[in-house]
Amino acid sequence: MSVRGCSLEPVVTRSGQLISLRQSLLSRDWTVMSSSIGKRALVTSTVIAAFVGSGVVLAPEASATTVTSTAIKFAEAQMGDRYSQVNPQGPNHWDCSGLVQGSYKKAGKSLPRTAHDQYYSSHINHVSYANRKPGDLVFFTYKGTHNIHHVGIYIGIVNHRSTMIAASYHHPGATYKDIRKEVIYSTYWTSSNNISFGRVK
Repeated sequence: MSVRGCSLEPVVTRSGQLISLRQSLLSRDWTVMSSSIGKRALVTSTVIAAFVGSGVVLAPEASATTVTSTAIKFAEAQMGDRYSQVNPQGPNHWDCSGLVQGSYKKAGKSLPRTAHDQYYSSHINHVSYANRKPGDLVFFTYKGTHNIHHVGIYIGIVNHRSTMIAASYHHPGATYKDIRKEVIYSTYWTSSNNISFGRVK
């Protein structure tokens, strides 16, 4: 087998079994890979690429990482745009689900138009708080109801707090409506909402 012209030796798994590079990537086992020019790399289910010479072998997680980073970068580029329900799908004006839809459209993914439909979409896998990752969607549901009325994009921990980018019709203390980074578990949100996460397939 070769990758961009580099001949590869067999892969040795943690169990000592000799398998091909293709098999190792498909199994997503922990592997140590050797090339004929002595380059070595550890490949796991979370490590995206094995570098072999000048080539890069991409595991399936690489595609997902590229999708989420593209969506986040697009959303960040809209920061400062105005919130609007009149022109909710950009450019320059967005509502919450329009921003999410537009961000993932930029990354090559198709999502429904509203927060409610995004939540129930077959394109979403629901994940726990503990398993959340940057790029996951953050859904807000009024407590005691099934009214999913708001959605944002989780971007990770910022200043020790879980943070999202969202187009919101309010911001505590703000006198205008815009697209910005916002703390997810603020008193405003937690006092009246249940919060959940979904991952775009």
